[in-house]
Amino acid sequence: VSQSRYFLRINAYFDKIHQRMSLYFPVFEEILDKNALPTELKYVSVIESNLNPDAVSWCGATGLWQFMPYTGKLMGMKINVSLDERKSIIASTETACDYFKNSQMLFDDWLMTIASYNCGAGNVKRAIRRAGGGKKTFWQILPYLPKETQYYVPKSIAMTYVLNFTN
Repeated sequence: VSQSRYFLRINAYFDKIHQRMSLYFPVFEEILDKNALPTELKYVSVIESNLNPDAVSWCGATGLWQFMPYTGKLMGMKINVSLDERKSIIASTETACDYFKNSQMLFDDWLMTIASYNCGAGNVKRAIRRAGGGKKTFWQILPYLPKETQYYVPKSIAMTYVLNFTN
C-alpha cells in the first residue's frame, strides 16, 4: 500500500510539473534562444523552484530561478518592498541567462556552469584548485564541491532526461 501511495504522489508531482511546463517553458525557450543558450537549461528552474514563481527557500532565494537577494541585486534586479523582479518570469529568466553566459565564459563547460548556478563561481573555482588546478571537468572536481552541488548537477541531468524524454 505504501508503494502505491508513493507512486500516486510521484504521478501527482509530475502532473503538476507538466502543467507548469506548458505555461513557463515557451517563455524560457524564447529567452534562452534569444541569448543563444541551450534550451535544456530551462530544466534548472524545475530543480530550483518546481516551477513555482512564488517559491522562497529557507535561505531567502526566491522565484522560478531562486535568486538570492544579494545575487539578484548584483545582477541588476530590482528587489525592494514594492517590486521583486526575482518573481518576474521574464526578468528572472533574462537574469538567469546572464548568469549562465557569465559562468560559461569562465568555465567553458555546461556541467560546471550548472554547478556554478547552484554554489557560485567562487566555489567552483575553489574546487578546481583543490582538485589540482588546470582544465577540469565537473566529474573531476565533484568531491571538492559542496555536498548539495555534488547532487545538484546529476539531479539536473536526471530531471532533463525525465522531463524531456517521458510524457
